[in-house]
Amino acid sequence: MIKNRWNNSDLKKYYKNFRGLEKNFIERIYTSHLIGSDKNLVMHGGGNISFKTTEKDIFNNSIDVLRVKGSGWDLDTMTESGLPAIDLSQILELRSLNYLTDEDLVNFQRSALIDSKSPNPSIETLLHAFIPEKFIEHTHSTPFLYIANLKNSRKIINEIFGDEIAFVPYVKPGFDLAKLAAEIYDQNHDINGLFLQHHGHFAWGQSAEEAYKKLIKQTNLAEKWISKNRQKSLTNIKKRSLPVKNKVNFLSKLRGELIKQNGQKNIIFDIIASAEINAFLYSPTAKKFLKRWVATPDHIIRTKGKPLFFQGPLETIDEKDIFTQIQDYKNEYLRYFKEHSKNKNLTMLSPLPNLIWAEGIGIIGVGSSKKSAKIVTDIAQQTVTVFLECIKASAHFKSLPENDLFEMEYWSLEQAKLGSKKEKKLQGKVVLITGGAGEIGFETAKHFHMNGASIFLIDKNESLLRKRLQFFSNDASGMAIDLTKKGSAKSAIDSCVLDFGGIDILISNAGIAIEGEILELKSSEIRDSFEINYFTHLEFSKEAIKIMKNQQNGGKILFNISKQAMNPGIGFGAYGMPKLATFGLMRQLSIENGKYNIAVNGINADKIRSGLLNEDMIIKRAKARKLSKKAYMESNLLNCTVEASHVAEAFLALANLDRTTGHVITVDGGNVEASLR
Repeated sequence: MIKNRWNNSDLKKYYKNFRGLEKNFIERIYTSHLIGSDKNLVMHGGGNISFKTTEKDIFNNSIDVLRVKGSGWDLDTMTESGLPAIDLSQILELRSLNYLTDEDLVNFQRSALIDSKSPNPSIETLLHAFIPEKFIEHTHSTPFLYIANLKNSRKIINEIFGDEIAFVPYVKPGFDLAKLAAEIYDQNHDINGLFLQHHGHFAWGQSAEEAYKKLIKQTNLAEKWISKNRQKSLTNIKKRSLPVKNKVNFLSKLRGELIKQNGQKNIIFDIIASAEINAFLYSPTAKKFLKRWVATPDHIIRTKGKPLFFQGPLETIDEKDIFTQIQDYKNEYLRYFKEHSKNKNLTMLSPLPNLIWAEGIGIIGVGSSKKSAKIVTDIAQQTVTVFLECIKASAHFKSLPENDLFEMEYWSLEQAKLGSKKEKKLQGKVVLITGGAGEIGFETAKHFHMNGASIFLIDKNESLLRKRLQFFSNDASGMAIDLTKKGSAKSAIDSCVLDFGGIDILISNAGIAIEGEILELKSSEIRDSFEINYFTHLEFSKEAIKIMKNQQNGGKILFNISKQAMNPGIGFGAYGMPKLATFGLMRQLSIENGKYNIAVNGINADKIRSGLLNEDMIIKRAKARKLSKKAYMESNLLNCTVEASHVAEAFLALANLDRTTGHVITVDGGNVEASLR
């Protein structure tokens, strides 16, 4: 059951935070957040809200306006700007027309805006305008989506709601649907909602509270009916999860093949698994849901009309099998496009899958970023829940026919939702950074993230790591682990693959500084330094290269080496010697892996204030050099302090170089003794 979360104490905070707006406006924003934050009611970008009110025009005249969700806005992050005001009297005139093109509709709605700078009003603006109720909610809740796709959905709605909710047969959203829904409303003035076949649910009220509470009540009545009509469970279905090594092997090969068939355009995975998802994927009826897959046509622009389904045993699947199944999917999509695009001037979208089902792994969303991939898996999870209800009730899932789905997928107003935002240079790249919570690691992560990359941070300091990850709104995750422990590199790389699907760039950055002259240090202390300053670089690069070879799309290995490799300092040998070994590792790996298009490069940095070179260390090193702190930090040809951001810029530069390997960039302000000769 969906909880009614209306809370007067919470609402008071909204009155305070949105001071200056009228009461109805504030309550509309409040209920928008309540609805949008409940995934059982709406998914990303889905659902709609509106309210009718009176506002002043430029002549200070009171006019009736419709405030409706703007295109591209999500209910859970709604603000005043996301509810553009439209002159209601102008919009209502459209009802007298018998026909209206989508282009004319968009132009007319923009001309009716009170503020021309407002976002485009929702494609369902007319539906909200033609129904004369004050507050209107439109959702794609899981219970209503289930009923919306049953063969006898009209009979079921009448059984549950009687005369309270009217049934609207499927019509493509826009002008035609708005006209039909308004006609049905006019014939049933006492109703409290509409059920739109294959689409969703409308509820309303004279206040935000009334509309919201009706929405919850009606949705729960639908859920109650579903619970009552369940006939069986899926507990007897044999299901299992693949071992991690098999998941990692399959995912990296799959991602690599998709990138190749996507014209070397990078992609990111979002992978979700649960007992419920596994039960569905292993059920003997799962294949029946493959064709015409979507629970509502609103989802098709995110998920496409059907997923690509990999069934076991995935432990033994090879590149050829993966290639063949992707090709079969593409050929089927080409058939679908050719058949339904006749006599239409349309450009085909990518024929590759946006959604993949994989037995033993789960549901895989495919996108250009973690955010876009997660939208796919969130929608997919809700749809699988709908399918499971069909299985439990032995009900027939009746989706829209192919031609209707194609019409929605290539509907210009739906395509506009996706936008045409230019992708960044590293969009879709997966970057793993060790020592990611430190100053250099974090600065590097920020630089790569700003350029579109997805980030996976590794650090021993869990609390600091979690704090660092909060900086990134999305496309970043991480793992707290001691890099010197046996198997840590494999564990970290595996976690990255299970999170994003693969790895494209390894920035091996972690290190510690151990001071003391060689004869004074214990052998164990020198070994400890080698463990973190050399062997972790070795182990991480080996594991990363395995994944890159699996993907067959090249990659980048970037080491934080240090000027100590070229210009050792007094009492700093325990740090410099493993760094010199890492320099040798960089050169050797570049020689051995160039044939796989894997570039291996490094950074030689000096005197970067960080967790390694902290205030105490600066004092000690300055003393060893017989310099003041300032003179020590600026003892270079440019007479300037070098910062972590400068190292990050160098890593970014190396990542963007496609014809460079076995190279080291110095970031030290100029140090002749450390120059490579």
